[in-house]
Amino acid sequence: MEGVYIWSRRWADAQALDAPKGEQMKAYRAHRDRMKLLFAKVKAKYETGVAGGEKDKYQAARYYLAEANSLLPKSMRD
Repeated sequence: MEGVYIWSRRWADAQALDAPKGEQMKAYRAHRDRMKLLFAKVKAKYETGVAGGEKDKYQAARYYLAEANSLLPKSMRD
């Protein structure tokens, strides 16, 4: 899970580097969408009590999603 976050954030940062504002937002929106999917998967496991949904993983996935949302302007957040 942590590897997905690290890869996604680095990818988004690399895409946004020296890119026009619109392209930066597309990269960060894609990162946010990946974190949204990751959180949904971990949350489903957390709620059913299966491996991969431990509380520490759930909290980490929640943080990753919140951090990804913070990279976007309020008008682009969910």
